[in-house]
Parts: sequence; structure tokens; C-alpha cells
Amino acid sequence: MTAAVGVLLVSFAVAQTIEVRRITRERDRADRITTFMTSMFNVSDPGVARGNSVTAREILDKASKQVDPGLAKDPELQAQMMQVMGTVYDDLGLYPQAQSLFTRSVDIRRRVLGPRNPATLTSMSALGWTLEEQGRYAEAEKLERAILDTRRRTLGPEHPDTLYAMNALAADLFSSGRLVEAEKLHRETLDIRRKVFGPGNQNTLTSMDNLADVLTAEGHWAEAEKLIREALDTHRRLQGTDHPDTLASVNQLVRVLLFEGRLGEAEKQQREMIDIQRRILGPSHPDTLLSAGTLAVVVLQQGRASEAEQLQRETLDAQRRVLGPEHPNTLATMGNLADNLFEQEHYAEAAELYRAGLGIQRRVLGPENSNTLWFMLGVARSLFEERHYADAEKMLREVLNVQRRVLGPEHPETLRSMYYLAVMLARQHSNTQAENILREMLDIQRRTAAPDDPGMATATYTLGSVTLSEGKRDQALQLFREAVDHGLPPGTDLGIEKDPGLKSLHGDPRFDALVAHAKEQAAAQKPK
Repeated sequence: MTAAVGVLLVSFAVAQTIEVRRITRERDRADRITTFMTSMFNVSDPGVARGNSVTAREILDKASKQVDPGLAKDPELQAQMMQVMGTVYDDLGLYPQAQSLFTRSVDIRRRVLGPRNPATLTSMSALGWTLEEQGRYAEAEKLERAILDTRRRTLGPEHPDTLYAMNALAADLFSSGRLVEAEKLHRETLDIRRKVFGPGNQNTLTSMDNLADVLTAEGHWAEAEKLIREALDTHRRLQGTDHPDTLASVNQLVRVLLFEGRLGEAEKQQREMIDIQRRILGPSHPDTLLSAGTLAVVVLQQGRASEAEQLQRETLDAQRRVLGPEHPNTLATMGNLADNLFEQEHYAEAAELYRAGLGIQRRVLGPENSNTLWFMLGVARSLFEERHYADAEKMLREVLNVQRRVLGPEHPETLRSMYYLAVMLARQHSNTQAENILREMLDIQRRTAAPDDPGMATATYTLGSVTLSEGKRDQALQLFREAVDHGLPPGTDLGIEKDPGLKSLHGDPRFDALVAHAKEQAAAQKPK
């Protein structure tokens, strides 16, 4: 009994000692947090600020510099605070600062907690996301595959964290232009989330939104719109009209409407969303600027080039300042502005933007990325307008070959390059080659695109011009009528009467009827 009592007393003493140490450690950690948070806000002290206003960004910047010396004695807490501050920077669109903090958080957690610890994987996931936001897709993919492999082994294929990792990897594949792989992984993730969480769960809605993005890029607009509207209705019901997820779904819907040629509806939706974003997020937030760039495209598609150009210049200046010159969103706006300037025949400035963007894209994303090919296409068109016909055609055929191999022969970007090649050939009077390319393109579009797709209407109109040049008057008039019925952009509708290539039709009653019909169609498309 004496021995037993002794053991009991020793056990109680050990337990008490452990408990005292735990309480002491937690008290010390609380003291460290208090001291660190106090030092963060010390910048707002009148003696420090000296009468100047202090922003939250300044407080955050000061804290990020003090997190190393201030919490060096507690690496777990240090990594946690880095994670928190990195997330704030990321939410503000300050990606390099977020990346720096996430990287340090990953390093500390790997060393202290181990590579498979959930906290370590969380930091790795955050780092992968901010790398993707900066267009560094290969680095992000490497991290995301490592996270997914670990979570599948340790948590199983249907765990929420595993599904999150699948979604993140699919998003990176989409951003890097690997659409087929992205679609397959997003479908797999969506199927599991519907089964595990149900159709109204936020994670399920995220997968629906992401799959719709891929389908839109692949040109499967009807399926994409159906998914988006289902997700948007649920977002509005559960989260309200001002929630970022709801706004993201609206932005997706606008892009699909744009591709489908429903421009008035697209502009109305986009302007309503931007008003909300400016009020909730601020005018310089990356999401607000992205929406402004999309609005410029919608406006341009309706023939209002000067209005679109002004909006694009304002957006590009803000994105260069907020995101940097190499960010994907900045480059997208640069490319859209170059396209607009090109169509307004400001060829010199357009060529300058195309060449600058191409240099950045090749260095950052590689030679076969779809965005790189977009700028390459712009350079080719600029070379043609500068009368370097052989160089232009060679570069454009190179772009088209890569797109057919990487994106597929039915991808909208592949079809766009086919269209530009046909236009180049027609302007060099190679009408037979141009006609063959346009007919091949239209055969694909009739199978894959909506009946009123503006791209199909434009291609049909161009084919009409080519056949008219070949003396096929009746066939050309039929094609022009078909193009108008398919939904030409208003600027093209209103320009038929003044198109110099159609002068030979003036005086023909059928042409007069076509012009009147085109004006009616253009009026019907104006936003109310």
C-alpha cells in the first residue's frame, strides 16, 4: 500500500507538473500574441504617426516585418501569424507579399510539424494558390500535386481536404491552358462533392462554377450556362446578391452571354455587378478591375470602340499599378486594348502592345500557352498590316498548328486563327484557299456553336465577301442574309451599306432589303 500510494503521489505530481507547464506555455503564448498585436498597432500612436492618418495596409506591413523577431521563440505561432497575414495580403490582391509570408510559413511548419501535418499542407495550399494568381503555373502545379498525393494517402479520396486539393489542381491546369485535363478533374471533383456534400453545399457550388469556366473556354456554352444559372440561383438564395461568390457567378454568366452574342443582357448584368464590387471591394480591387475589363469587351462587341478603349486604358493603368506588368489579368487587358486599337486601325500602337505582351508571355508562361499564342497572333496580324505578308502568314500558320495540337481543332481560339488566316489569304487574292478555310471553319461552328453565335455570323459574312469577289453574286447575297440572321455585331450590321467590298451590289433590290434588315437587327441588339 505504501508503494502504491507513493506511485500515485508521483503520478499526481507529474500530472500537475505537465498541467502547470501547459498553462504556463499557453499563458506565455497569450502574452506573446498580446505583445505582438500591441506592437502592430503602435504605429497608430500619435507619437509615432505624428498627425498623419494610418492605413490598415501600413499596420499590416509593419506587422509582417516584426513577425520574425517578435515571435522567434514560438515558431508554431510565428507560422500561424504568417499564414494569417499572408491571407490578408492575398485578399488585398498583393500577391508577392502574400507569397513571401506563405513560403516562410511552409518552411517553418515543415521543420516543426513535419511535411504531412494538416497545418503544413494548408500553408502549402495557400502558397500554391498565390503562385497561380501570379501566373506561375508550373510551380503551383508541383505543390498542388504533392498536396493531393499526401491527402489521398492520409485522408482518403472523399475527404473535404482531398477534394479541395483536387479542385486547386484542376484550377491550375485550366489557368495553364490544359483544358481537357482540367475538365476531367473538375467533373470528378463535382461528382464526389455532390455525393458527399449534396447539391446546395458551397463546395459543390464551387465545383460547378469551376467546371462551367472550363466548358466556356472549350466553347460548350449551352452546358456552361445551365451550370452557371443553377449555381447563381443557389448563391443568391444562400449568400445574397453582394457576396463575392455570387458576383463571381454573375461574371461567369456575362462571359457566356458574350460568347453567345447576347450583348445587351451581358452589359446590363456586368454594370450591375461592377456597381456592387466598387461599393463592397473598392475600385482598385483585382476583381473589380477584372470586371471592368470584361465590360470593355462587351461594349466593344457592340461597336462602341472609343468607349471601350477609354475603359481599357483606365483598367490597364490600374492593373499595372496594383498587380504588376506581368500579372495574367494585366496582360489580358493589354491584349484586349491592342485588339481594339488594331480594329480602329491604330496599327503602330497595337503592334507595340502585342510585341511587349508576347515577350512577357513567352518568358512567364512558355511558347505554347494559349495566352502566348494570342499575342503571337496579334504580332502576325500587325506584320500583315505592315505589308510583311510572308512573315505574317508563316507566323499565323505556326500559331494555328500549335492550337490544333494543344487546344484541339474545335476550340474557339483555333477557329479564330483559322478566320484570320482566311482573311489574310483573301486580301492577297488567294480566294480559293480562303473560301476552303472558311467553309471548314463554318462546318465546325455549325456542329459546336450556338445558332446565333457572333463568330459564326462574322465568318459567314466574310465568306460572302470572298464568294462575291469570285463573281458568285447570288450565293454571296444568301450568305450575307444568313450572317445578319445569325447575329452580326451591330457595328458590322450598320456598316454593310458602306462596305467598299460590296459596291457591286448597290442598286440591287435584294441588297437594299438586306441593308434594311441589318439595321433592324442592329437596333434590336442595343441595350435598353
